[in-house]
Amino acid sequence: DSGVFGLSWAHLVIESGDFISLSDGRIWHVEDVRDHTYRHVQLRPHIAPPSLLRYREPQTDASLATGFARPQLILIDGPILPGEERDIRPLVSVYASPWPGPVSVLAGVDTTTFRPRAELFEAAGIGRLTEDLPPADASPESGAASLVIEMPGEPFASPSPTADRLDHALLIEQAEGWEILSYTEAELIAPETYRLTGLHRGLQASPSGGAVKDTLCLRLDHRLVRADLRGQEIGQTLLWQASGRGLDGPLVSFSHQYRAGLAFAPGDLQARVLETGGLEIHWTRQGLESLPDYIPTGPAHRGDFQVQLWRAEALVEEARVPDPLWTLAMGDWQAGDVIVIREISLDGRPGHSARLTL
Repeated sequence: DSGVFGLSWAHLVIESGDFISLSDGRIWHVEDVRDHTYRHVQLRPHIAPPSLLRYREPQTDASLATGFARPQLILIDGPILPGEERDIRPLVSVYASPWPGPVSVLAGVDTTTFRPRAELFEAAGIGRLTEDLPPADASPESGAASLVIEMPGEPFASPSPTADRLDHALLIEQAEGWEILSYTEAELIAPETYRLTGLHRGLQASPSGGAVKDTLCLRLDHRLVRADLRGQEIGQTLLWQASGRGLDGPLVSFSHQYRAGLAFAPGDLQARVLETGGLEIHWTRQGLESLPDYIPTGPAHRGDFQVQLWRAEALVEEARVPDPLWTLAMGDWQAGDVIVIREISLDGRPGHSARLTL
């Protein structure tokens, strides 16, 4: 189909990616703009995907009048990314459908101290799990697990065997942070719903404790950007807001804890019963040097370990040891006890935990 419409001079600056609402109320997506003796604008109908954000605001009269939804801000205190091992800033992404154009991210102690922190030019690839994702097993990269994901407007395809895992990675929100995972096979099983198999779990030392149905997930790509954050603002609760085309998203209270700076979870936990009846627990220290393609910039951190013995959900014993070894005397332990070990981070915080059930 084709048609002719007129615009005032103030509205002739139309670019690819813009949206146009005609008198019939339908919204059209601008795919291409070419100038001849006239301006040729190629359009396609815009079909908005269903809302996936659990905290999405109802649209007000102002947003309905413009035809653009209020931008929804997602703040990510995420894991370490390649080449950004020392970056203390949070990741931010914005979702809106239709996309209103460039969106600014503002933050401050209150709205009177707002200052720009980031600018985004594309909506995030956002979806949800349609099934529970169980915790990773003892071999996080066994590839045995699968997940089912609904992500409107975001097609998936099975990646090349030679592709880097992080080129087709997802961020999955979890209680202990955000997990990075990738997949080797993608199968369309329903409209805009895919089953991803051959998973590589807990990439970049991210937590892999599992997630429940309807959990938020994001594509890890260029549409996630770093927000400007000063060192003294780590741990401080700030107000954040996304704003685009005069439409302000909801205020979000967020305290960035820089979880990427926490020490890695220890690995290879093992227990050995001694001839005396005591128990020897040993493990290996994990760090940035264990990440693929990491280039050391200084000596590796060698912190103490916090070790705990739990019985029936009660803390029985706790210690701090300098080396990856802890010994319990006979009578101090029993079958079914749980050992929890964390390395102490550079700033004194206990890092990510590893557990061993006796």
